[in-house]
Amino acid sequence: MLLFSVPNGRRLVIETITARAALPAGEEPDLSELLTNTTSTGGGAAVVIHEMLVVRQGLDLNGRGVFAGTHPIRAYSEPNTFVFFQFGRSGNTSGAEMIVSLSGSLVDA
Repeated sequence: MLLFSVPNGRRLVIETITARAALPAGEEPDLSELLTNTTSTGGGAAVVIHEMLVVRQGLDLNGRGVFAGTHPIRAYSEPNTFVFFQFGRSGNTSGAEMIVSLSGSLVDA
């Protein structure tokens, strides 16, 4: 899931990430990660993977399992790059819902 496109001349500084998923009964999360882009030693962009823990919160009103996590983080994404979030689950019996939010700022690159 694409979260943000970093504009030219700016660097994104991420300070907090929150994720919440509602999964069909019996399913569990098996992947939860933020992907940012930084400058590699060769001058190109290098993907940085930030694993994120989400824990069971109980059931929602529809009987789906709710998993959530909020984490302070200091992550950067360079100008003209994208920030993605990947989430995987143990099954695919029916639809799932995922909400992700970032808190941070854009600074001059």
